[in-house]
Parts: sequence; C-alpha cells; structure tokens
Amino acid sequence: MPVRLSDLRSEIKTFTLLVGDDTLTVRYHAGKLTPMELDRAQTLRDADALAEVLSGLLVDWDLLKEDGQPLEVTKENLCGLPLVFQRNVLIALLEDMRPNATRAAT
Repeated sequence: MPVRLSDLRSEIKTFTLLVGDDTLTVRYHAGKLTPMELDRAQTLRDADALAEVLSGLLVDWDLLKEDGQPLEVTKENLCGLPLVFQRNVLIALLEDMRPNATRAAT
C-alpha cells in the first residue's frame, strides 16, 4: 500500500522534561523535523530561528502562564522564553526521537 507524505508527518509523540523540581510534558510532530529544520534550529542564524522551528514542531505542553492558564505554543510566546529553556526542549525532543530512547513517554 502506498504511503503518503502526510502519513510521515502525522505521528505525534510525547516526552517529558525536568524543569527544576517539576516535570513538563510536551507533545510534538515527530515527522515534521527535517534535516534542514534541525540545521536552522541548531545554528541560530537569526534570533528567533529556534522559536520558529519549535513552534512548527510542538503540538502542546503543560507549561502555564502566571495566571494558571496554558501557554500556547507560538513563535511569539517561545521568543519570550529563555533561550536555555528552548534549547533544553529541543535537546529533549531529539533524545526522544533516538531509537531506544529511555526518557520517552509515548
């Protein structure tokens, strides 16, 4: 049976990330990360490249604003978060994609 390109991009996976003493749960489109997008995210050619790449990959997370409401995954919201946090999310996502990933929560 033929496979459509959209089938490759439709898989949604979940990982967790330790943030201080708390655990953040993140869902992402595993099939949307391409070598070109990874290169853009890692080289940081412009100030918001990582935020743009993450906003296209992440489906949702349980990160809350100060008022207790969920923080929507958008490029604009990501640009307002610390760069080290964004990098940690990308690293955790890449670790989750590895075969036999031990930290994956699917």
